[in-house]
Amino acid sequence: MTTRLLYHSFGLIGYRYVKTEYKGGIVLFSIEKKPNKLCCPDCDSKKIFRCGFVIRTIKTLPIDKKQVLLVVKIQRVECTECGVLKQE
Repeated sequence: MTTRLLYHSFGLIGYRYVKTEYKGGIVLFSIEKKPNKLCCPDCDSKKIFRCGFVIRTIKTLPIDKKQVLLVVKIQRVECTECGVLKQE
């Protein structure tokens, strides 16, 4: 799988492919935001600090008869411009 496939299959922009796992007939695609696309969710500033992350699992369209899940690493960021502390 490539980042191009993420865009054409799921419409994802600004994310990169990490890995694929297969568990019990379920396909898990792990993705994360490209470092150069990470910004403040309020003011869009690039002057941020990463303050941890959470992993979210999102159910998406099946491929053939296999269930597909996107495993997304969601960064928590602190902005030096506006001072907000939020998830991306």
